[in-house]
Amino acid sequence: MLVILILYWNLFDSIEASKKYGPDAIKPPLYGIYDVQTFVKNNDTLAPLTTDTARWRKLIVSRPGISAIRLMNDSAKNYTFLPDTVAKRITMYSNSDTAKG
Repeated sequence: MLVILILYWNLFDSIEASKKYGPDAIKPPLYGIYDVQTFVKNNDTLAPLTTDTARWRKLIVSRPGISAIRLMNDSAKNYTFLPDTVAKRITMYSNSDTAKG
C-alpha cells in the first residue's frame, strides 16, 4: 500500500509540475523571445557591441510575471515582468530591487 501511495504522489506531482512549468503551462501575454533592434539609454542609442554589458540582445518572456534579459556579452538578468495589454505598457524591475519587494 505504501508503494502505491508513493507512486500516486509522484505521478500527481509530475502532472501538477507539467501544468505549471511544462508544455501545458499557461502562456503569459507577450510570450516569446524578442531580438532587441534598438536600445536607448539616457537618450543615447547604443551600438550592438558584443562587449557591452548594459545593452540588451534579447528579451525572453516565458512564464507569467517573469522575464529574462540576455545582454550583448551573453550574460543574463531576470526581471519581474508586468504587461498591461490594454494600456500597451510593460513594467519591469529587477528581482533584486528592494524598493519593489
